[in-house]
Amino acid sequence: MSDNHEELAGRLGLALGEVEAIRDGILAQIAKVKPSLAQFAFEPGTRFEEVGMNSLKMISVIFEVEEFFGIDIVGRNLEDVRTFGETVAVVARLVAEKRNAPAAA
Repeated sequence: MSDNHEELAGRLGLALGEVEAIRDGILAQIAKVKPSLAQFAFEPGTRFEEVGMNSLKMISVIFEVEEFFGIDIVGRNLEDVRTFGETVAVVARLVAEKRNAPAAA
């Protein structure tokens, strides 16, 4: 998984540690919503429905992730979070965009 994170970090201008922290933050929010997944070894291709995440649980995870990172997934990127790897990529991109956005006057 580290190779994917290195590539993602390079593409978005983030440090590898930032992408890993994003991954860990997402895992923490998943465990908060569905504690039985706290020790699950998510792979990039792990589909959320494969691990018993129904749509209600998934929306709950998304809301938690949005709050945790201060980003908006539901408004623009909800269809892009079908797998764990897609979710890490979307959140990393939104975090990078947020960091690089010009400050409001």
